[in-house]
Amino acid sequence: MKALQIESFGNAAEVVKAVDIPDVGKPAAGEVVMALEGSPINQYDLLMIAGSYGYRPRLPAIMGTEGVGRVVSVGAGVKHLKEGDLALVPFLHPTWVERIKTDTPWLRPLPPGDINQFAMMGVNPPTAYFLLTDIVKLARGSWVIQNAANSGVGRATVAIAKTLRLKTVNVVRRDEVIAEMKALGDDVVLVDGPDLAKRVAAETGNAPISLGLDGVGDTSSMNLMNCLSESGVLVSYGGMSRKPMVVPPGVLIFKKQTVRGFWLLFWYQSAKPDETHRDVRSPGATDRRRHDLHPGRRHLRFRPGQGNDHESSGKRWQGAVHAENVIGLHVVSRRAPGEPPNPEGTTGLESQCAIRTISEK
Repeated sequence: MKALQIESFGNAAEVVKAVDIPDVGKPAAGEVVMALEGSPINQYDLLMIAGSYGYRPRLPAIMGTEGVGRVVSVGAGVKHLKEGDLALVPFLHPTWVERIKTDTPWLRPLPPGDINQFAMMGVNPPTAYFLLTDIVKLARGSWVIQNAANSGVGRATVAIAKTLRLKTVNVVRRDEVIAEMKALGDDVVLVDGPDLAKRVAAETGNAPISLGLDGVGDTSSMNLMNCLSESGVLVSYGGMSRKPMVVPPGVLIFKKQTVRGFWLLFWYQSAKPDETHRDVRSPGATDRRRHDLHPGRRHLRFRPGQGNDHESSGKRWQGAVHAENVIGLHVVSRRAPGEPPNPEGTTGLESQCAIRTISEK
């Protein structure tokens, strides 16, 4: 079967290769085999490929850390899943591969729905949910401020905040995304800048803001902290700028603000399967009927039958990556016989990752 693998850390466009690996075989008792349906490319996937993430897999390593698969084979003793069921792949299980064999305590069947949304349910929505519920106790009507508001976590934060009756100030870096974010129902959308605190105060009526969510770092961290009220908490969950956080000492000393980090892995390491199922599927985290978590156009897919041919593992592959900024990809795309190639043009990833493989020519 086919997989996307690295043998060394580095630039994703250079080190990610399509390889043939042995099939996973039949499931043992308590296991299932899943055929991958979709897996996202997150910022931390690129960091992991580069070797600069908090978790470094042992090489050679199949990449991908979350996704959704369809059960194709069920081992003895598995009662809660059957062939044909969709289920989320356990977090940090390699997912950029055709088939996955795993034990089942963490797995639950999913209802009918959008594969792209399901593929991204394992990391970004839970991260947003815990950022809003586990760090600062927020009363209904409270304000929360976040940067990277048009990211996967940022969009999930907006939807989940609405289910929790919270208001959000959403900070972006480009004017052209403001209308799009307001269309999602954001309460306030502003472009980042040194005068952010003044503009936030004007938009919120100078309301207190006790929680800030930082996925960027650099001076954006400082701008968020300047918006927080006394004893406010800034939570760092990402560093998209690839630069250190700039933290003004005055807000720590004179306003009693604090800075802390959040990594979903620590929660997964301590949670029990039933806790994972209950919390990740709670109304606050995934109520897609009331507030859609769909990433809009921000997804990518491998498109077979289009683009350049690539050499990989001694075989020729044909494929293309179509992207409009970031987030959900189909690692193994299949085109039905006679189906025309996708007419859309080929672009690169905003992150400059051009993962090169897909389906056999």
